[in-house]
Amino acid sequence: MTAYNKFRPATDGATAPTWNAAAAGDTINNGQGGVLIVKTGGTGTTVTITTPGTLPNGDAYPDKAIVIGTASERWIILGPEYVAADYSVALSWSSTTTVTWACVQLP
Repeated sequence: MTAYNKFRPATDGATAPTWNAAAAGDTINNGQGGVLIVKTGGTGTTVTITTPGTLPNGDAYPDKAIVIGTASERWIILGPEYVAADYSVALSWSSTTTVTWACVQLP
């Protein structure tokens, strides 16, 4: 499992987020209030964002699966429903080939 921190933009615009190669067990530290940006190259992927916790009837909340086509880019807002008790957000990928991602802090 690899945990990554969110990128926090600077007021002078001098820095940019680090792009991570998608891998099994990716997590984002303190993911709430971020935007997950996913880019694909020669293959598409489905990113699944784990939704922790249970419904009032005891069933697990459904995870969020987002399909991203070949040579595409998607921006996904990470709301509080995706944040685990340790403040992390867990990601999984149907394919990691030519998939990169970054997470940017919302203002």
